[in-house]
Amino acid sequence: MARVKNCDMAILCAAVADFQPIEYAEEKIKKGKSDTFTLKMRKTPDILASIGALPDGERPFLVGFAAESTNVEDNAAAKLAAKHCDLLCANDITAPGCGFEVNTNALTILGQDGYRKVLPKASKDDIANALLDIIASRFLGG
Repeated sequence: MARVKNCDMAILCAAVADFQPIEYAEEKIKKGKSDTFTLKMRKTPDILASIGALPDGERPFLVGFAAESTNVEDNAAAKLAAKHCDLLCANDITAPGCGFEVNTNALTILGQDGYRKVLPKASKDDIANALLDIIASRFLGG
C-alpha cells in the first residue's frame, strides 16, 4: 500500500491469504486427549478493496481476479463493483481444463463501463498474453 500510490497500474491476481490464525503457537501443538482441534481465524486486510478505495489521482488502473465456482459472472460483477476495479477477470474453477492444477484456463473480463470479453480456453501463457493486450488497450484508452 505504501508503494501503490506511485504506480500507474496494479494487477492483483490472487489474495495473499483470505484468513490468518488469531493466535500463533511458539511450540508444536500436541494432540492431547481430544479428537478435534479448533483453529480460530480472522480476515486479513483486503488489498484489492483497499487500493480500489483510494481517491482519484492516487488510485492506479486496477485489475482484479475472481476464481469462482458458482454464479461466476454475477459474483465477478459484484466484486468488480465492490472493489472498484477497472477490470475484473473471472474464471470458473470448476470448468474442465480451467483453474488450478492444469496448464489451460479461460477468462471472462468485465469492466466498470460495461465492457465484457470472453477469452476461451487456451494455454495459460496465451490467456496471459491476450489479457495483457486487453489491459494495455483499456489502460491507454483503446
